[in-house]
Amino acid sequence: MFAKPAGKKADCTEKEGQLIPDATLDIDAPVTRSFLENLFTTLRDDIAALKQELAADVKDMRHNMGEMEQRVDSLERGSDNRDEELEEHKREILALRDKTEDLNYQLEALENRSRRCNICIKGVLLQADAGSLKEYVLRLFRYVVPALVEQDIILDHTHRAG
Repeated sequence: MFAKPAGKKADCTEKEGQLIPDATLDIDAPVTRSFLENLFTTLRDDIAALKQELAADVKDMRHNMGEMEQRVDSLERGSDNRDEELEEHKREILALRDKTEDLNYQLEALENRSRRCNICIKGVLLQADAGSLKEYVLRLFRYVVPALVEQDIILDHTHRAG
């Protein structure tokens, strides 16, 4: 790394990137102009090489950052799409839940009205609640058709319609 004037022994040895002085280093020896010129030339060359290495490393880092930016953008777009899809699925689930409730209500209504021998009686008093509604209908049958025997009247279910 260091160039010494001709005829002189090297003062330093490079080991693992560091300069280590030799044992024969003469501290009191005069420093010549050519030694300093060689030292500065070597330092300039080393600095230029480091600049080139740094420039190449910076270029690689910029390239890598560009690739990472593209990946992040792609992930963000994918995340936005997933958020929109999730919201759409939530709306669909709520609509299906409402539809299921409506269908269950309709099914129950159909089951209540699909029994054999249904009789629709209009004009039943609103004061008759669910428990007394059955008793009210039994009394009504006994009054309207007194010839019926009570064992012949079978009421499975009574309810108000509509």
